[in-house]
Amino acid sequence: MSAKRIPYGCAVAALLLASLRLAGCGGGSPGVETGGREPEPVSWPGAGGGLVTERPGCADLEGPSLPGGDFVFALADSVRPDRAPVPRNAAERIVFAQLYETLTLTDCDGTLRPGLATHWSCTADSSVWVFALREGAMFWDGTPVTAGAVRASWCAGAVCPTGQRRLPPWSWFDPRAESVQALDARRLQITLPESHTDLPRLLAHPDLAVAAVRPGWTWPVGSGPARLRSTTPPPLPDLVCLPNPQHPEMPRWRSLVFDVRPGRDLRDLADLPADLLITRRREAVDYYRQSGGRQLVILPWDRLYLVLCPPEGKAPPGLWLRAAGRLEPQRDLTTVDAAAWPAPTLPGGEPTGCPQLSGPVAVPDRAPADSELATAILDGRTVVFDRADPGSAEIARRLAALAGTDATARGLSADDLELALSWQSTGACLLAIDPGFANPCLQLATLTGRAGWLQRLILDPPPRTARESLASAEQKDRPAGAAVDRLLRDGVLVPVAAGRRWLVIRGDLAGIRLAHDGTPLLSGLGRAGETAP
Repeated sequence: MSAKRIPYGCAVAALLLASLRLAGCGGGSPGVETGGREPEPVSWPGAGGGLVTERPGCADLEGPSLPGGDFVFALADSVRPDRAPVPRNAAERIVFAQLYETLTLTDCDGTLRPGLATHWSCTADSSVWVFALREGAMFWDGTPVTAGAVRASWCAGAVCPTGQRRLPPWSWFDPRAESVQALDARRLQITLPESHTDLPRLLAHPDLAVAAVRPGWTWPVGSGPARLRSTTPPPLPDLVCLPNPQHPEMPRWRSLVFDVRPGRDLRDLADLPADLLITRRREAVDYYRQSGGRQLVILPWDRLYLVLCPPEGKAPPGLWLRAAGRLEPQRDLTTVDAAAWPAPTLPGGEPTGCPQLSGPVAVPDRAPADSELATAILDGRTVVFDRADPGSAEIARRLAALAGTDATARGLSADDLELALSWQSTGACLLAIDPGFANPCLQLATLTGRAGWLQRLILDPPPRTARESLASAEQKDRPAGAAVDRLLRDGVLVPVAAGRRWLVIRGDLAGIRLAHDGTPLLSGLGRAGETAP
């Protein structure tokens, strides 16, 4: 694939896995139905600070539930119909996961299972895939979900709205090109520029949810287990969802209401009839624990805090690496629940197990002069962070304190944080990364795709000795993990901590399944009971 320069904000989401040459659909024969390649061995933070291979907290909320009931889920961020079905924040991820479907699903433990697609097959080299949609799949308005509708939805989602710097997985295929074709009403063909045995797992990414715009409907119509009416307004603040009788996992609850109150302190929701809410803030958890009447369930690890130190950011050598080495998340952090984590992805995998990463070089789509960076005072002793994330704020300020009296932490908007990273405007950038993939290699590719300078360091790290200079020509034939290891040693990539959330529950509820990114899937929600759903 050519290394053409593509505008960063929309077209470049990640890097291609160029050297992945495993044959067949995850080891299956050409044209044979397959569930995809088995996930690579991974590790998670353990309760005692060690590593575990089984992800903690995945099945704690499952179990039999009783039919009936009306439930309220409180959210403290915005949910907008004009952004559906592609979520831009955690609240939209929760809501859209109930309303819209992806072709495949990845469970909390990494298990791949069918979504809108019931089976799939590929050629011997895993470069051409065919996905068969669920027979009888229908949108809420009664029209069929066709392969053409899937392609049209992806084409709409691949165009980034102004001001949104999302990193959707469009680098692996471009739905607006001939790479995605509807063979007939139920079969969708995806042609890749090179082999990719993990494509079914990639298609579980929430950015690839399917919806269609219909005249007279406020919301794009979906096919998920929950549905809206044509007249359902944006949250005012309530968004009332009903069971979708056309879905094979039709909920047995009567209604599911999302109480959407952007910016409101979750402690103020205690007096509302909310059955469920999610928070990362310890203060909200402590409040509900002391007030009683609520069940507090800690969810799986779902966020990686990572420091990136741009080479041209002029940070003193090793400054932020030493500061991160002195940070003790369990002791130092009071606003969020976090644990020390040394890996560049969550879950952790061996970087040397990843193939060579290549692809178009990410190019910023605007200059810092267009943002608050034009007047910000940033230098090598400054770490910048997303000011909307409480965990990032506390970690960045603690890192600055550990780095010395003249080090500073500065909060930026999410857009300006990406600009500061791309233009190497500061000594360090603290990123809060919510993994969209169950595969560490796909996560690593997405991370490096956020900045052209980081891609170049991965693909062609600068040699430091004559011997390394002679060997540099062979770099593209070696696993990218060697370059990743070097960036970790040099303090360019500095993993800091892993974080997780709490689910606050009123009463005794069950039937809640978790997606890989920790999002609750609520089709089985109900009061706990003896009868299996």
